[in-house]
Amino acid sequence: MSHRRKEFVVYPPNYQPGDGFIKVRTVKAAKKQCRKYGIGSSVMPWIHQHPSRCKPWQTSWTMNLWEYGS
Repeated sequence: MSHRRKEFVVYPPNYQPGDGFIKVRTVKAAKKQCRKYGIGSSVMPWIHQHPSRCKPWQTSWTMNLWEYGS
């Protein structure tokens, strides 16, 4: 049996690799952070699927990206 945990990664406008981003746990918090960053900020849901105790790690994956103000 495995467990899933979902987070949202919020990227600022004009994000470049190496810039900072913020992880939040709820859609409401992600939308709030997007409003603070302004138009052009984006959010990517990030799902962690991890195993029960004493079992090897299974996978992590991301889903589609959505933008604020587009």
